[in-house]
Amino acid sequence: MLVRTRHNHWLENPFSSLVWGSPLNTFDALRRELDHVFSRSSGNFAPEYFEGAPSAFSFEEREGNFQLTAQVPGITEKDLDITVTSDRLTVRGQRKVEVPEGYTKIRQERATYAFDKSFQLPKHIDVKRVEAKLANGILNITLPKAEEAKPQSVKVLSA
Repeated sequence: MLVRTRHNHWLENPFSSLVWGSPLNTFDALRRELDHVFSRSSGNFAPEYFEGAPSAFSFEEREGNFQLTAQVPGITEKDLDITVTSDRLTVRGQRKVEVPEGYTKIRQERATYAFDKSFQLPKHIDVKRVEAKLANGILNITLPKAEEAKPQSVKVLSA
């Protein structure tokens, strides 16, 4: 069945096989149509490798520290590489989705991905006191400010 678009073009209606009678017939026909569409695909709905993380990063300053929070689903501690200097933080990670030995991949919706994010720090930090914690796919990095970066009071002397 052909349908007319708003620009007067004629297109094949992909749902022409649907029976618009009872709701049960409609959903059954829609299910058959979708099964047909998906059976023609390879079953891989995610790319094999995704460059650039589907990770979300937030960077905040609070209480004498900088705090970086990142959503890194599927990443473990050994998949992360964190480097820090007095004025730059770099976070690298990679999630690998591997099929266990003896199994055959039939369908994959999770992609392997890698990310490499670098942040210029607005003030110097104390590199020796940096802490990183990973729990439930959330990475928290606490970066304490170096003492010389913290405001210092100056005593005024009389002349």
